[in-house]
Amino acid sequence: MSNSEINNKDVWYAYLRAHLDERTRNLHYAGTLLGIGIIFSAIIAQEPILIAIGLLTAYGLAWFGHFTIEKNQPAAFKKPILSFLYNFKMLWLWLKGEVDAEFEAAIKAKKQV
Repeated sequence: MSNSEINNKDVWYAYLRAHLDERTRNLHYAGTLLGIGIIFSAIIAQEPILIAIGLLTAYGLAWFGHFTIEKNQPAAFKKPILSFLYNFKMLWLWLKGEVDAEFEAAIKAKKQV
């Protein structure tokens, strides 16, 4: 994966458009934050099985949103590393209160195509 692919607005916007329903995004945020917490707990408690549980929690909640709410395929199936990075980018923008502007730009870009 190249650095240009990570910074490609079209790819980023396509990722965002796969998460248009706020409920799906909320499942991503909850899953990621819970997963991070469980993985940190695994490290502190020195319980490797908790790492698997953390990953299952994070991906499970996100994928549940895709299959039941968005009715689309998770980006992790085709581009696992890129979707992992974009998930954290989306979470960071949400925490900063800037994610809505990115979604508006992604929707606007799609209408112009």
